[in-house]
Amino acid sequence: MREQERIEILRKVSKTVKTFPFLYTALLLLLSPLEAWLSLQWSVVLGLLTFTSLPSVWLCWKLSRAVKLCPWHRAQCFIMLLPLAIPLCRILKPEINILWMWVGIAILLTASLVNAYFVFVKPSVRR
Repeated sequence: MREQERIEILRKVSKTVKTFPFLYTALLLLLSPLEAWLSLQWSVVLGLLTFTSLPSVWLCWKLSRAVKLCPWHRAQCFIMLLPLAIPLCRILKPEINILWMWVGIAILLTASLVNAYFVFVKPSVRR
């Protein structure tokens, strides 16, 4: 394999690693309101099919370190775990008001937007 081909492969890997936590968190944020309104059984099914797990967060974090992405990106990798709080709260504390779920979604969205700014926008401003 030529050097140029290797560089192109690494660029594609870096782009995937860089964007995945943001796209995945956006998907989770879109599904969270739906999950909050479904019955407990269906929300568990949706959670099992879509919500992330500790091993996938660990993998994203390790890949982020391997391609030397910034600490804001690594923080976003851990933010992917936070939507798990919604089904966990509904299962462990079913008496919690739905308003707290919306507050959690708003916090997740805000944190993701801040991280996206520092990962994607701020580096291009410095150029």
